[in-house]
Amino acid sequence: MQRYLEEDGVKITRRGFLGASAAAGALCAEAVVAEPPSIPRRVLGRTRERVSILGFGSAALGHSFQPQEVFDRVVGAALDAGVNYIDTATIYDVAQERLGPIVKRHRDRLFLATKTRGMSNEAALRTIEDSLRLLQTDHVDLVHLHNLGDFDVDRLLDEQSPLQGLLEARRRGWLRFIGASGHLKPRKFIPAIETGLLDVIMVTINLVDRNTYVFESEVLPAARKRQVGIVAMKVLGGAPRMNYRRPVDGMMPKELVADAVRYSLAVDGVASAVMGFTTLEQLNEVLAVVRGLRRPTTSDMERLRAEGERLAPSWGAHLGPPI
Repeated sequence: MQRYLEEDGVKITRRGFLGASAAAGALCAEAVVAEPPSIPRRVLGRTRERVSILGFGSAALGHSFQPQEVFDRVVGAALDAGVNYIDTATIYDVAQERLGPIVKRHRDRLFLATKTRGMSNEAALRTIEDSLRLLQTDHVDLVHLHNLGDFDVDRLLDEQSPLQGLLEARRRGWLRFIGASGHLKPRKFIPAIETGLLDVIMVTINLVDRNTYVFESEVLPAARKRQVGIVAMKVLGGAPRMNYRRPVDGMMPKELVADAVRYSLAVDGVASAVMGFTTLEQLNEVLAVVRGLRRPTTSDMERLRAEGERLAPSWGAHLGPPI
């Protein structure tokens, strides 16, 4: 494994460092080759885990049935860049199966999250067990109730609820933390957070949908109050009509992509933004933003909110019911 030294915030290889030191004073000394700066990390709420501010979402690769070599190339490039947060789900078609060999090679460096849509205790346990098999690991770090808006949140504490299944899976050592994800019916998250059992939420946070869905204005304050970790998703709006069967860019206009990433990561409490990539070009575009991340100024945020308000009517309630 190649070892690195830190010098003025830039990684250089040990070989390059020693070579440069040996040639010190010589006019023809070989230049030290600098590595790109790694991705910053933030603490994920009360989990106290440090996660990369960019998370790799596998829905786009999985739903478009990309072959193993594409998974290896694109996910591998993200890991090489410093991404340690990997997000997947039981319903992402081939995603978990393709991620399995990657997880097996790199398990100790990953924060690994998956999801279940099981609507009962036993169904949740079965899907988690399937995920462990496909991901080739004996545990994951986080399991979300997938798209919480579809669950009966008034019965989460019942003996047969899927949340009880996640608690049992944690007792068995299959997972470390419990979460909920979703992009519709945002107010359902509030009673789920108030159970005190959620460690993390992953919800829609972008400059356009904030005008249609109340995650930012109503759900995040409840999460912050209980120190629940916050992960942003649908940062670029997601695929048009939620169709991931073929590789496509998100709904966000191309000229706003960098600003949209900065906006979501500037929202109070957000530890990571999970984004999906099917090509190295898409990945590298966002890596350039997060490596040189700067917090938007107050005037920047005002401008972006105004831009989002302008776009919101054309996007509409594209992620499902807002209430």
